[in-house]
Amino acid sequence: MALNLKIFEWLKKLNIFDGMTNNTVEQQRRATRLYIVLLIIALFILILNNLLVHFFHTFTVSNPSLDQYRELEHRYGIDAISCPCTQLSIPYASFVETTFNFHELCGSQFVSNIFIQNLFQVYNGLNNSDPKLIVFTLEGTAFSRFQSLAILCNITADIIHDGRQQFLSSSVISAYMIDIDLFNQQTNAALEKFQSTLPQTYINSLELLRSLTQGNGLVSLFSTNWYLQTYNVSYAAPIYFHPQIYGNCSCATSSACTQPSVPFISGYLVGCTPLESLLQSTLECLYDQSCIDLLTFYLNMSLPSRITSLHKNTTRFSSNDTIDSIARQLFIETRSSNISYDNFFQKCQPLTCYVMIITPNNYLIVITTILGLYGGLTTFLKLVVPWSILTIEKLKRKLSQNKQVRAQPTTNMMDS
Repeated sequence: MALNLKIFEWLKKLNIFDGMTNNTVEQQRRATRLYIVLLIIALFILILNNLLVHFFHTFTVSNPSLDQYRELEHRYGIDAISCPCTQLSIPYASFVETTFNFHELCGSQFVSNIFIQNLFQVYNGLNNSDPKLIVFTLEGTAFSRFQSLAILCNITADIIHDGRQQFLSSSVISAYMIDIDLFNQQTNAALEKFQSTLPQTYINSLELLRSLTQGNGLVSLFSTNWYLQTYNVSYAAPIYFHPQIYGNCSCATSSACTQPSVPFISGYLVGCTPLESLLQSTLECLYDQSCIDLLTFYLNMSLPSRITSLHKNTTRFSSNDTIDSIARQLFIETRSSNISYDNFFQKCQPLTCYVMIITPNNYLIVITTILGLYGGLTTFLKLVVPWSILTIEKLKRKLSQNKQVRAQPTTNMMDS
């Protein structure tokens, strides 16, 4: 405490303006305190300002390679590098490869021309005099069923091929070379968007076809939804259309009516249209060799070789999944993409890379700058501070005198 009191007394009596005759000792001490405060504030501002100053250094790299670009990016950071591309529009096909692996069914014997031709021969050999009955049988529907399945595989393959070509022919617009993380992020986002729109294209087309079939009351060539009947064979005799009935469901009110075939085959349904019955059926029988043998036995087909079952261990789908659910995923088992950052760099082909380096002010420079300004600052404060104190004292005296002058008339009036 004694030391603190001594320091306080010393600061109180500190006087660096004792040589000035215009000011009293008290004014000189006040000027000293103001001088010290202003000097500390000014030095703090100068130091802070010099420490916050940064210098910008720029240099260029001509015809950089990908390795040089990565080295610059690693050393200085992506924000410090600017490499304008010579080609602004870069097609995805130049740096992206995407492949799809399809369900085994779409490359199997069940959708081959030989198999479908044999089914047509079976159907053509039937007695079509009573179409009301054969639409419930395996022999009467197998041809249209597997033909529709082959068409469905072809349609989905075309949708994927056309969508893939459209995506690869589109371009990414890039004025500058981008770092690999942002490149992968943007490219993968574009791929995800492309792949997510493919099933929707199929679904929209399928739903439109279903609506047109039901809404317009189209009659199936195979008489699966409506069959013709006449009761009087004569000239201009009327022909009547009767709806087929599957279970308790009439094709007159719904095109989605189905029931198991005769004879019964696991997962095989017959219905108002080959497409509707196909979509609601499953591939359960095609994974079972004994069921396939039974199927070919019922159809009495003369095939050059035995048809083998599909492999359950090669698909991500369940054998109980409907063909509709598999087709909505476009029969895609797996899809893979190869994205080449090297090819993207070659297409961008920057001729020059600009590197801007930001460095903080050097401490030695800060110290020398402060020392250089210190002399001028102290001289300025020594001139201004005493004058300011003297001016303030004069103003205070003048204000005090004015108050006294105003108070005297009021006192005289009260005395009188």
